[in-house]
Formats: sequence, structure tokens, C-alpha cells
Amino acid sequence: MVPAALLVARGYLEQDKPKLAKKALRAAWLLGPHPELAAGFAAIVPDESASDRLKRFTVLTNSAPAHPETKMLLAELNIGAGNYQAARLALGDLATSDPTMRSLTILAAIERGDWADDQSVRQLLTQAISAQRDPQWICDNCGDVHQDWEPMCLSCEAIDSIDWKRPPRSEAVSSQMLPLIVGNMSPAASDATIVVPAAEVEVLDVIDGIDAEQEPKG
Repeated sequence: MVPAALLVARGYLEQDKPKLAKKALRAAWLLGPHPELAAGFAAIVPDESASDRLKRFTVLTNSAPAHPETKMLLAELNIGAGNYQAARLALGDLATSDPTMRSLTILAAIERGDWADDQSVRQLLTQAISAQRDPQWICDNCGDVHQDWEPMCLSCEAIDSIDWKRPPRSEAVSSQMLPLIVGNMSPAASDATIVVPAAEVEVLDVIDGIDAEQEPKG
């Protein structure tokens, strides 16, 4: 459903029909919130301000408000708008009830925005690195991770085998993180069959920023 909705929305945008693209993505969101639907919704108005984006996204965030994806999306949007208290309320207890890499990193960003000490932020980021990975497009047949949905697995060539699901808990680092919606939607790097998600880069960038601020100057 998600790939089809994104394809339909892109088609409407190419025809300069953003209202229909919005309608298609909202309908898919009601069936099941998904970060790629949110990214597609953001692409309808790519250059809007953070406050305008927060307002426009109420079409999605008011739908399925109890869904974890909706909570994380609303938290990310509020972080982008600089409203960390609202972001904390939106996230709720998700970082403790379901501590995935993305939920923990969102909480770290909230704490950072609220001027928490660096040690507390670093502790959350350390937890995020080793936390349960967030859902990815994974082949049911061979387990290979794909950056996007494909009708056929690029590794084992199984047909219609790519599902959106969490990787095994034993695996280390996750794919989705803060945020496709708040920042630029830069594609994750990949090398052969190993997908290196943008999430890892975000975590390392935040840690590097903390390190840089702690270094003595002069």
C-alpha cells in the first residue's frame, strides 16, 4: 500500500495536483502510518517553514494519534519548530515503552534542545546505537535490507518478498531516525548489499557536535 500511495502521489505532483497527492497520502496514512508517507507528504511543499510544516501536517498527526509513528512524527515536527516541550509531550513514554533507535534519538534531541547536560544526551545516544532497530524494507526470503521497496529482492531475486518490518533484535544499528521530516531528506549511503542508513550518520554527527563543544579552545 505504501509504495502504491507514493507512486500515485508522485504522479499527481507531476500533474501539478498537490491536493490529490495530499488526499492519496492521507488515505494511506489512515490505513497505517509510515515514515515514507510522511516524507512524501513533506515533499508536496518542500521549502515551507518549520511552523508551516507543523500546521500542514495536522492532517496526518490528527489521524491515528496513538500510533508510534504518529507520535514520533509529531515530536520531530515540534523539534524542527523549536518547541521541545510539545515534542516531549508528543513522544510521551515511547522511548521507555518501546525504546528503538529512532525514539531514543528523538528523546536525545529533545533533551539537547532543553539544554540537558552533554552526559545525559550522550547516554541516550549510546542507548540508541544498541537499541532495537526500527522497521526497514527486508526480504522475507534472504533477510537482505533494501533502502526502498522493490518488487523483487535485489539479492535473491525472490518476487514480492520485501516487507516493512523490524530486523532481528540481535542486529546492531537501525535505519530510521531523526528525521526525514525535520531536515533534508538525504539518501542513505550504501555499499554492495550493506545498507548504511542516514540514522547512523545523524547519531555520529550529534556525538561529534558534543565532542567539539567539549574540546578546550585556544
